[in-house]
Amino acid sequence: LDGWGWGVTALHALPIASQSELQFGASYSGFAADGGEYDYDGGELFAGFETLLPAQIDLRGVVGVGWFPYEHPSSFEAVGSSDREDVAYRLRLEMERELGAGFSLLGRYRYDNRHSNVDVFDYDRHIVGLYVTYSFGG
Repeated sequence: LDGWGWGVTALHALPIASQSELQFGASYSGFAADGGEYDYDGGELFAGFETLLPAQIDLRGVVGVGWFPYEHPSSFEAVGSSDREDVAYRLRLEMERELGAGFSLLGRYRYDNRHSNVDVFDYDRHIVGLYVTYSFGG
């Protein structure tokens, strides 16, 4: 265990059609790391959607921007302030279909663009996944 994280999110869903909705929200989170270098309190604003496509495929997406000011200087060289400060942009798209008998198939794409005043934490990331899930019970 390298620390304790916490978060709270407020989400508002706005139905726009019989099987579609827009979503808007904000989150606030923090992390208390052992050693303190990675302690932060930060927030994110996001917007998304969910809709049911033909063939019973759920399509979901979300975009967000967050600000994460760290509470202590980084052991890596920082530009400007000695405390690390990140601005993070994200995009996530998902398509999911129930297969029956408790199984579902999910395809996911995630893009992260993180701007940091500490070069080692300044990056772009693409994650692509295909998941088969089994749900127990109801």
